[in-house]
Amino acid sequence: MLEPTPLDELIQKIGGEVYRRGSCLVSQDELIMIYDGAVEDAKRFACIRDIAMRYHWGFELPGQMTSVIFKELPA
Repeated sequence: MLEPTPLDELIQKIGGEVYRRGSCLVSQDELIMIYDGAVEDAKRFACIRDIAMRYHWGFELPGQMTSVIFKELPA
């Protein structure tokens, strides 16, 4: 069995928070894993968007790409 990557563990954490609380704030340090080396804002946004789409979450960018809030999508 494969060991989960740090990104897998972060996704599990986000999913658990979204399920329990309806949203999850992801810090700048955690976003580094999601950005996967992207440095341009457009590419970083695409990384966030792709994760949100894959797991059926909404998202909000409260700062200037320094944090993100993943949210449960309305039914």
